[in-house]
Amino acid sequence: MANTNCQTHGPQKATFVCVHAVDTLYDRRPRGFHWTSVDDEDPCGWCEECHERYLAAGEEWVGEAEAKLDAKLLCIDCFRSLIRLNGFN
Repeated sequence: MANTNCQTHGPQKATFVCVHAVDTLYDRRPRGFHWTSVDDEDPCGWCEECHERYLAAGEEWVGEAEAKLDAKLLCIDCFRSLIRLNGFN
């Protein structure tokens, strides 16, 4: 389990999300959000467009799905904020 030091939340568990989901933290515009369990050792999340590319690639992060993901590191609290910003509890 990796950790990060978030500027907002301090030391936290690290997560990875697509660059498009990170944009939601800045502009507050929901883009849909799919994620593994926040209880996973390495939770990760991605927007609806990345999800569609993932499905088109046979449910694998290869080719265009992987290239457009551009994963970014976030803390678990920012990750939870993305879940809420996209209309989930």
